[in-house]
Amino acid sequence: MRHFIIFILLSIPFQVFSQYSGENKTFVVANTTAGSQGISTFNNTERKVIGSQYLTATWLIGGIETYKKEEGVNIPIRYDVENNVVEYQENNQNLWLKGDQVKSFYILNPSTGSKDVYTNVKEFPGISQGFVKVLTQGEKYTLMEMYKVIKTESTYVAALDIGSPGEKYEVKESFVYFDGLAASLVTTSKKTFIQKVPFEDKEKLKTYMKKNKISLRNKEELVQLFQWMNQQ
Repeated sequence: MRHFIIFILLSIPFQVFSQYSGENKTFVVANTTAGSQGISTFNNTERKVIGSQYLTATWLIGGIETYKKEEGVNIPIRYDVENNVVEYQENNQNLWLKGDQVKSFYILNPSTGSKDVYTNVKEFPGISQGFVKVLTQGEKYTLMEMYKVIKTESTYVAALDIGSPGEKYEVKESFVYFDGLAASLVTTSKKTFIQKVPFEDKEKLKTYMKKNKISLRNKEELVQLFQWMNQQ
């Protein structure tokens, strides 16, 4: 396994990112400007945070490939969706890489036993930043899942003792497809999807979706649809 530490010290500027633990909001400061990796924390116990901005809340074994061709394998990693930061542990240290420095990373999924690969959206023009997971790929279309943190502010009114007492963080997925030129969002409207997707026979597509009762919100049915489209 090649190590990232020298790469981290030389190429990453000072950056602040946050993580959430229990009911307290914890800020982790990674300072590399002084030539050493320093991590400090403090808790704000006055604010309650529900959920997490991480793709997976726990550390999982995986690997990272950077755009500088450096690799790390079989290391604990997790992805901070909100701040677009890939965190990893090495030599008993918590380290991190800015998302735009990482070409891809993978996680060994303990639930399914699969190797889930996440690719930088730089590889698919049309998306601003982050990582996507390829669901199915063919000569014409690549269907992908991307992620965004939805933040709900506290609605608690102390005087009345009503409302939600904390901020809520939830990672939501959406679906995009790449047609070889640009990535586009899969809309939930079947009419809009049929109009915008570059599929030559629109009536044939409409008939297939109707016959198979395809829901554009359902991941498995979307995979089925794009596999069929790639075969046409």
